[in-house]
Amino acid sequence: MASLLLAMLAAAMPMGGPARAGAPTPICKLPGVIERMTAELGGNPYYTRLDPRLILETPLPDPRLVRCTVCADILLYDTARFGDAPLGRCEPRSFTVRALRNGFVLDPSR
Repeated sequence: MASLLLAMLAAAMPMGGPARAGAPTPICKLPGVIERMTAELGGNPYYTRLDPRLILETPLPDPRLVRCTVCADILLYDTARFGDAPLGRCEPRSFTVRALRNGFVLDPSR
């Protein structure tokens, strides 16, 4: 019975070498880059949030540059117009990120 169990486990395990990590995380979705984009938006962190699932990364002709397009979730509070619940809105913003040897430089697109 034990040999049958070992044979089943061996058949289920992938062949080939040690486990490999998946694809590298896109530059635009790195926590430090997201933090910097949030700071560049200048919004109050209680009212502005970036959803990493809605970040698009586009390579540029220079291989060291990528364009990050984010959806800034902004909550608007105006009880006279919207009542007690805030109005949520997505504002698209773009940033150019340059990959350096020791980090990244963020440039907000105007």
